[in-house]
Amino acid sequence: MLNKENYHLVLSNEFINIIKRIDHRISDKLLFLNKNEDYGFPMSYIDIIDDNMISYTPSKKVIDIIKNNSKPTPIIWQSSRNEHRLGRFISKFEIDNDPNSIELFINKYKAEIKSLNNFDNFDIVEGDLISKYYHHNSYSKGGGPLNKSCMRHDHCQDFFHFYNLNNEKVKMVILYENDKKNKILGRALLWQVDVPKVTLLDRIYTSNDSDINLFIKFAKKNGWLYKFTQKFDDQNFIDLNGDEINLNCKIYLKDIEHKYFPYLDTFYFFDKKNNYITNDYNEYKNNKYIIKLRSTDGREQGNENFVYDVYNNDFINIEDSVYSIYDDTRIYKKDAIQIDNNYISPNSIRYSKYDNKIYYKNDVIWSNFQNSFINKKQSFVVLLDEEGKTYDYMHSDFKGEYFEYVSTEDNYYDKQLVIKDSDNNFYLKSKYNEDEIKKQSELLDKFKKAKDLNNFFDEFIEKIGNNYKINDIS
Repeated sequence: MLNKENYHLVLSNEFINIIKRIDHRISDKLLFLNKNEDYGFPMSYIDIIDDNMISYTPSKKVIDIIKNNSKPTPIIWQSSRNEHRLGRFISKFEIDNDPNSIELFINKYKAEIKSLNNFDNFDIVEGDLISKYYHHNSYSKGGGPLNKSCMRHDHCQDFFHFYNLNNEKVKMVILYENDKKNKILGRALLWQVDVPKVTLLDRIYTSNDSDINLFIKFAKKNGWLYKFTQKFDDQNFIDLNGDEINLNCKIYLKDIEHKYFPYLDTFYFFDKKNNYITNDYNEYKNNKYIIKLRSTDGREQGNENFVYDVYNNDFINIEDSVYSIYDDTRIYKKDAIQIDNNYISPNSIRYSKYDNKIYYKNDVIWSNFQNSFINKKQSFVVLLDEEGKTYDYMHSDFKGEYFEYVSTEDNYYDKQLVIKDSDNNFYLKSKYNEDEIKKQSELLDKFKKAKDLNNFFDEFIEKIGNNYKINDIS
């Protein structure tokens, strides 16, 4: 029955992992009671000491700690701890009343503890063996994060050269299934961190959740830091004192250009210029050289905090940029120019000295003659030689002043290349023949007269056709 001195039973993850491995009704009952607020006990927060002893915090103390602390959980696990024999704990709280059943459970419990403290099936591999033990053919049968890993497939094998080439900084801890050492039950990357100088066990992938605890014990035995929880996005670690800490790390790699990258759980920010990986998000947010390595297809994911500014020919922080509809890109806000309530890059505008106006670059064209950009809609092409090999663009205002239209060539030419005939038309000087032009003019006049005569004849026929019927003409 619950009262002010009783609190519901809370078991540590390590203790839970042990009893999950034991097929016994006491295991089932303990798991049922864990965090079940319908039942109260004078002790709670149960953890493992060894194969015979457990530690706990008296429930009265638990209640006091919760009342007086905003974040009580770490304190409960660390202060006012008492010890108790596991068998006595089970009997005292009537978790099971059968002495033979309790003895059988205790023996299984001791066997599991002994098994978990046996590190003979652990190994540390590097280089090409990292690729091997990422592949699903090396996994024991089962589920868990190991058999669901996104990097287990055939097409991922080339991605691991990233690790193989940096074997001084990264290795892999593996747990074999048995003494035959053919298959593994779990794996975790092991990093030699440069800043600060620590060795750190990365996310643990196992077929069985209970084996995670064995990796953690192996890390403690070797003096390695390890992740607080086995989640890809958890950036907190457990230090050598057993305290949860937040640690920003740097791991310097060889100066090698990588074609592919693996999916990284913890140190997934890569500085391409300075060749280090980090878990520091602030670096990722403020460093334009850092890209994200969180892709399952071997590619890097860039950095969403930065955009490429074509005006400055550099990456800029997106918070310092504005979007230009005209350019369909982002540009540095301090460089942007506003036209018609829209931002635009200086690269995309042109100033016309001719009419003292600013235009979008696609709306103007350069005129050598005028030494200025001019409005494209008000421009025309002029040929500067008779063959048309050189040309320029002019503003329409200059028609007839420096350039004239030659109808026989259907082009505008430099005025110095043309001559005006008595018919008031312009001709290229090199092709001009006064007699020939006169003959053509006379023929043109005769053609016009003939055309006028034909028109007269057509009108005459139409008129008499209206006045007489065909049968009247004989």
